Amino acid sequence: MTEEKTMRRNIIDRRVLLSALPVGALAVAGPALAAGQTGQPSANLAIIQGLYANFARGDIPAVLGAMDDGIVWNEAEGNPYADLNPYVGPQAVLEGLFARVGGEWEGFAVHIDQLFDAGDTITAVGRYSGVYRATGRATTNQVAHVWTLNGGKIVSFQQYADTRALAWVMGDID
Repeated sequence: MTEEKTMRRNIIDRRVLLSALPVGALAVAGPALAAGQTGQPSANLAIIQGLYANFARGDIPAVLGAMDDGIVWNEAEGNPYADLNPYVGPQAVLEGLFARVGGEWEGFAVHIDQLFDAGDTITAVGRYSGVYRATGRATTNQVAHVWTLNGGKIVSFQQYADTRALAWVMGDID
C-alpha cells in the first residue's frame, strides 16, 4: 500500500464527524490525556477536556459557551486562516473560522494526544486530519493549541501548526 493510500485510510479510520455542526464537518478525536497528571484534573483542564468533548459531540453552542465574550483567538502565523487574526469574540470565531473550515474541508478532525496543565494555561498537542475539498489533498499535520483561561472562561487561544503543510494541502503553495 502506498504512503498516500495508508494516510487516507488512517484519516478515514480515525476521524469523528461533528454532524450537528450546521456549517460543515469539524471533529475532535482521540484521548484527552493529562500529561503528568495524578488524581483529579484542575478546573481549567476539565474545561478544556470538556471543550474537546463538546466538539466531538458536535455541541458547538457549548463550545462557544466556554469562551469569554472577549476571547482573542489567533491562528498560527502563516496559516491561511490567519488572514482574519485576531478573531475577537465567540461569534467571530464561529463565522470567521469554524464556518470556513466546515465548508472547505471534508472530515476535518482534531486528534488530541496530550493535554498539559499549567494552571491558567492549558496546552493541547495532537494532529489535524481531513481532506481539503478544493484540492482533494489530505493532511495529518502536527498541531499545538495553547488555551488561556480566567474565571472559568477561555480568554485566549493560540494555534501552532505546520503551516507550510497546511498551505500545500490548501493549494496556496506548490
